[in-house]
Amino acid sequence: MGQHHDGIGAQRTAPVCGDLREHLERASTLHRAGEVEQALTMYLAARPQLGAHPELENQIGVCHLQCGRAEEAVQAFHGALRLAPEHIAAAENLARAHLERRDFAAARERLEAVLARSPERDDSHRLLGFARLHLGEIDAAASSFLAPMRRRFAPGGPGGEDAADPQQATRTKLRSDVEQLSWLARRGLLGGDANRLLRLHEQALAALPPETAQRFFFARPSVPGFEQVYNRLHHDAPQPRVTGQAINPALDADAIEAAFFRRGWVCFDEFLTAEALAGVQRFVMEPTLWFEMKFRNEVGASLRNGLCCPLLLQIAEEIRERFPALCGSNLFSGCFSYKYLVSGVGGNVHADRGAVSLNFWVTPDEACLDRERSGLLIWDQRVPRRYFHAETEEIDAIHAQMLNTPGAKPHVIPYRGNRAMLFRSDTLHATDRMSFRDGYENRRVSLTFLYGKPGDF
Repeated sequence: MGQHHDGIGAQRTAPVCGDLREHLERASTLHRAGEVEQALTMYLAARPQLGAHPELENQIGVCHLQCGRAEEAVQAFHGALRLAPEHIAAAENLARAHLERRDFAAARERLEAVLARSPERDDSHRLLGFARLHLGEIDAAASSFLAPMRRRFAPGGPGGEDAADPQQATRTKLRSDVEQLSWLARRGLLGGDANRLLRLHEQALAALPPETAQRFFFARPSVPGFEQVYNRLHHDAPQPRVTGQAINPALDADAIEAAFFRRGWVCFDEFLTAEALAGVQRFVMEPTLWFEMKFRNEVGASLRNGLCCPLLLQIAEEIRERFPALCGSNLFSGCFSYKYLVSGVGGNVHADRGAVSLNFWVTPDEACLDRERSGLLIWDQRVPRRYFHAETEEIDAIHAQMLNTPGAKPHVIPYRGNRAMLFRSDTLHATDRMSFRDGYENRRVSLTFLYGKPGDF
């Protein structure tokens, strides 16, 4: 959030605890390490000696915001902007503070002004998406969320900041791409360049080294012309909102919430109406938005990298309306999806970065070969708060400690198409061992909506 003291140390004055530059560098190091209160104390101590400095005020505001003090953050960001009206990071951060205060109109106004000056500022587009969504402007919100993806993943664009490296690929990613491009080409949805796209992807897949049971490889396929077409938005098909409700009106929301509060999670079927489910199924089949490859056996998509359309945002808002005791005060904070290409395996144990998660399965039942499993494993254990700031080794240690606790045994939730689960996001869970028919239309697809932040519920 914002920048860490870029330029703060350039104006040296009287020392604070020694040399001012070193003092600010220590504060910045603490800030990056997550020691936000200590960093804030050091930033505030530098104020008298550094004088009026917009970036210092910006960092003070960032610290207040990260500590949940939105009002103090607003004051600091306003201070930065009084000193430097063109400070784009402070203006964007002020909008973040307005969102935290739930002053969505003020956030929208500030972000529209930022984007008028800097239209390629991706985070501002995403923040504007949240502001518009919370103001009920679903179609405009979808356009804002999609703007970074349509710029970054267009042919010749720079690619995603945290998606698959445009220079690298895995066998699973390329298998997924070849399957999807073939399916789209058979339906005439790729235009005249379909044969070339397919040929380049097939050549790249053939050029990758074989994987082993122990690891999967990120490699750069040496196929001329492939880098220009790999991991791009070759087909865009956002699904519109449905008429009426997207969530099944026959669901007993009160009973679902009561079951959640009894055990910390709840499973229920027939989540979406037939019209909404068909729209979601089209959305996960058609757009070439599976840009992420974080794991061995699946490809991923996220709100940050274009997993968005008016229909998904309609569902996201209806979840808050239908389950107000769980999600009413916890605003929608993101969504992600995984498409699995390998049967006989499951997923990694993890917890979600949110307060409440709703996960549902998109693929029809006929594709599932093991309907006693293939769904979700969920434990009656919640990770500690430090989990969400920990490095990989500590996260693995937390998992091991919790899973080896006497009596730790997962609940097995079998797969059903259009089945949903609501659970506390910090609850340990994992994709169960799965078995699905082969073929593009049979790939297991899960979709997760997140509400709030860790510790909010």
